[in-house]
Amino acid sequence: MEIDKVNIQYWDKVAKEYSADLQDGKNDFTVIYQPAIHELLGNLFGKRILDAGCGDGYYSRKLASKQAVVTGIDGSKEFITIARSKSPEIKVDYRVMHLTQKLELFGRI
Repeated sequence: MEIDKVNIQYWDKVAKEYSADLQDGKNDFTVIYQPAIHELLGNLFGKRILDAGCGDGYYSRKLASKQAVVTGIDGSKEFITIARSKSPEIKVDYRVMHLTQKLELFGRI
C-alpha cells in the first residue's frame, strides 16, 4: 500500500504541470491516436463509460460531449480538481477513487 500512496502523492504534485503539457489534446501524441479512438468507439449517445485513471479529464470531456454518460475516476485529488475546473458546463461525474480498491459507483456504470 505504501507504493500506492507514494504514486498518488507524485501525481498530486505534478498534476498541474502534466495537464498543461497535454495542452488539452493539442499535443502530437493525441493528434495521432485520437481520430482512431473516436472511429472505433462510434456512436456514444447514452452509453455509460468509465474513464479509469482520467487524469485532468480530457477524454472524459470528449466522451461526454458526444452524449455519453461518463464517470471519470482518478486516485489524485489534484487531477480531479483540475478535471472539474476545465469544462464545468460538460456533465461528467468525477470522483477520487483508487484503482486498486473496490470501486463504489452506485449504479452509474
